[in-house]
Amino acid sequence: MSKKKVCVVGAGSSGLTCARQMLDYGFDVVLYERSADIGGLWAYHDDDVEGRASVMRTTIINTSKEMSAFSDFPPPKDLPNYMHNTKMLGYFRSYADHFGVTKHVKTRHDVVQVTPAADYEKTGRWDVLVRDLETNNDHTETFDAVAVCVGHHVYPNVPHFKGQEKFRGRIVHTHSLKNADSFRNHRVAVVGIGNSAVDAVVDVSYVAIETYLSTRRGAWVAKRVGPNGMPIDIFLATRLKNYILSLVPESVSNDYVENILNSFFNHEAYGLKPKHRYNAQHPTVNDALPNLILSGKVRVKKDIVEFTEDGVLFEADDKATLLDDVILATGYQIKFPFLPKDVLSVVDNQVQLYKYVFPPQLRHPTLALIGLIQPVGAIFPIAELQSRWLAELLSNKRSLPSEKAMFENIRRKRESMRHRYVASPRHTIQVDWINYMDELASQIGARPNILKYFFTDNELFRALLGPCVPYQFRLEGPHSWSGARQAILDSRHRIMYPLNDRCTSFSKKKK
Repeated sequence: MSKKKVCVVGAGSSGLTCARQMLDYGFDVVLYERSADIGGLWAYHDDDVEGRASVMRTTIINTSKEMSAFSDFPPPKDLPNYMHNTKMLGYFRSYADHFGVTKHVKTRHDVVQVTPAADYEKTGRWDVLVRDLETNNDHTETFDAVAVCVGHHVYPNVPHFKGQEKFRGRIVHTHSLKNADSFRNHRVAVVGIGNSAVDAVVDVSYVAIETYLSTRRGAWVAKRVGPNGMPIDIFLATRLKNYILSLVPESVSNDYVENILNSFFNHEAYGLKPKHRYNAQHPTVNDALPNLILSGKVRVKKDIVEFTEDGVLFEADDKATLLDDVILATGYQIKFPFLPKDVLSVVDNQVQLYKYVFPPQLRHPTLALIGLIQPVGAIFPIAELQSRWLAELLSNKRSLPSEKAMFENIRRKRESMRHRYVASPRHTIQVDWINYMDELASQIGARPNILKYFFTDNELFRALLGPCVPYQFRLEGPHSWSGARQAILDSRHRIMYPLNDRCTSFSKKKK
């Protein structure tokens, strides 16, 4: 019997781990990437290309290396805990090379259309129309399954403001923002309060004359550096804390985190405190912003009421503020133009997907969206678990619930989100990290049985109650990894190792 052929669309972090899981299950894999290199969002480039996203030149990841790792590929101990985009890309390259993914990548190939094959009802196969961007030639190939791994940072959401057309300055979206060079000696306002917004306002503030941060709601801002100097996700994302907080009212959970964040700086005094609680919005992560507000390099403003010829009027201001540039950090629209609407429908950024992966109406589980998620935590191990689930389904080792059950699951999830989160397009694909990882792992039998280790391996049990590092999901289940236990136990050593090059006994002590 011939091997199943799997098409992976996009060679970013999600596409690379998806291809690796497919190869691990013995499938033939082709990974199409429209750009000239792997890495997706993390492959920085100066040019602004429609349909192709990249981080800014100075971008540093907001999740620490141990929490961002793929589950059987711990990062080297000498890598910093929060990696610059170049180091993040290096990690992805090493991963792809180590697991033999690189040779399956076809760069400069654009997937134009994915449609059900003529025999789809029987086989679940898909016809994929691909364009070679070097020759501009098209060809169609039939695959047993398709994994869409292009994410949601591709098509900018650009709102319109009153009077915007008469503004003589420049208006750009963060999608087009690669560096701050062109804003030197300018007066700049950044609209938004998400991670892209604060990264932009920080970067620009170092070269601009005046820099403003305009926000409607405000936000809870976390620092990368948590209590005792540990990465904040290592401190917060532990199984023990997650379990305890699940037992108490949500108001207690909110109080706990908000008190920690306010201990870093008073959000109300800094003009950032939102009306909603911490758990009602995706958190913003930035260490520099409070200092820049404190030193006057960034001034926090309310929403833009209207544009003038040479600036904007902010809400609650009596007169307009003079500006040369306005940067819109206003998020993205979820779009997949190569997929038919009857395959995947997107309305107001709401996507009909069972557990954010599978279109529930399809007869076969042979098309999956990998990495289309907004977690409070690292996305890379999530995409890996989603891919392992897909591989199990394609191997006929697992099955999905009925169509009715999947739609009901989607309905309940949307209702839960509507009650919890402030209304925003960014919250349509929001998940809690540990809970969602456990949910995915349960689909394939890879969720660790914590209580079992209390009786059989007390050292590991204590470690499992700590930071929920991704190696936990290779202890059990299909394609478990013999090195998972040691990777979990060694994680603290890898966290501490790069912090101190003075070679003190504290940072360099033996494992």
